[in-house]
Amino acid sequence: MSLLELSSSALELVERLAGYQRAVIIDALVDEDEPLGTVKPLALVAGRAIPGLGFHTAGLGSALALAGAVGMEIPAVVKLYGVVIREPRVFTESLSGELASQLPAIVRTILAAECMNRP
Repeated sequence: MSLLELSSSALELVERLAGYQRAVIIDALVDEDEPLGTVKPLALVAGRAIPGLGFHTAGLGSALALAGAVGMEIPAVVKLYGVVIREPRVFTESLSGELASQLPAIVRTILAAECMNRP
């Protein structure tokens, strides 16, 4: 098991996932209707390798499809979770103080969901 912290494009993320059997991806999710720190399971939108696909603009589903099409060993299981944030005023790789204080509960929520879904 590995823990990777990345701020990258979907294609770079897929490159880093090569060789893993399973991946759990957690990302920020702007949602003004949910409380800050809410964990939401997200569905991966299946992509397809589209001729002429821009490498810098591929979404995760398309990046996974493209990687599979060129023979990369990609995870068989990819789970996505969004953690609700507020619209950021500036780009940063750090958490707000309010969200950082909720991090232990966020981690417990995701671990519990993953433990329930494991065969």
